[in-house]
Amino acid sequence: MVLFHTAFLVACALEPLALHRPFPGLLGYVSLGGAIASQALRYWAISTLGERWNTRIIFVPGATPVTDGPYRYIRHPNYVAVILEFAFLPLIHGGYLTAILFSLGNAVLLYVRIRAEEQALGAEYQQAFAHRPRFLPKAAPEPPGLPPP
Repeated sequence: MVLFHTAFLVACALEPLALHRPFPGLLGYVSLGGAIASQALRYWAISTLGERWNTRIIFVPGATPVTDGPYRYIRHPNYVAVILEFAFLPLIHGGYLTAILFSLGNAVLLYVRIRAEEQALGAEYQQAFAHRPRFLPKAAPEPPGLPPP
């Protein structure tokens, strides 16, 4: 994953330079806003996890799942931030190919990573997040005390 993310950052710089892409105007500014928002979400997720945040899949027996911050709404806010970053960052300077190709590659990596991570975190995690979507929050949260539909 580290090599893939490094290649992504290099491609973000090289594509606009090598293909002489002009600044895309409004799309560039919207993409800049999206990239900034993705970083805000990333740091919210990381700060919520605190000492538990790392890049490896580590299961700590007896540790309760973190369900505060953005984890109140979705299971994987940091991965949502990465998905947004892969979509928006290259588009700031017209890197359409980078956005498409690396987003597809990232989808494959996240598919494997999330399956492994959720399995490693075990039954307590599964129970705590059973009714939370992986990536997109529900429009309206369930009222307390009522089972989900």
